[in-house]
Amino acid sequence: MTSNDNNETSDGLLRHPSKNLPARCFAYVGDSADPSTWRHNYLFEDGSVDKHGLELAIESFVRQYRGAQAMWGVSDEELHGVLLKLRTAAEAIGEWPCKSRLPRFMDLAQRLDELGLADK
Repeated sequence: MTSNDNNETSDGLLRHPSKNLPARCFAYVGDSADPSTWRHNYLFEDGSVDKHGLELAIESFVRQYRGAQAMWGVSDEELHGVLLKLRTAAEAIGEWPCKSRLPRFMDLAQRLDELGLADK
């Protein structure tokens, strides 16, 4: 794949300039046409879950919930969608419901419960 000045490759996908991943690999995409608004890659390009990336995304969006809103202008509705997306990824790798008791996954479960999203 070759890239041009717009971070678009021969497959036609816009990619993040430093991660070389398309928007679908990120937990939050503020503007799909602007990779500078994409936050926290948690999927590999093939769609499989990057467990380390997932844990970092959970830490960022759960522990810094209000900070994410302030820093990136993320609405409550958008953050709720991100948290549910992260839960789906945790399910895909067998970490949901919190089987391993890793603190980050437990934090996600607690935050979803606090927001009334645990059963969504």
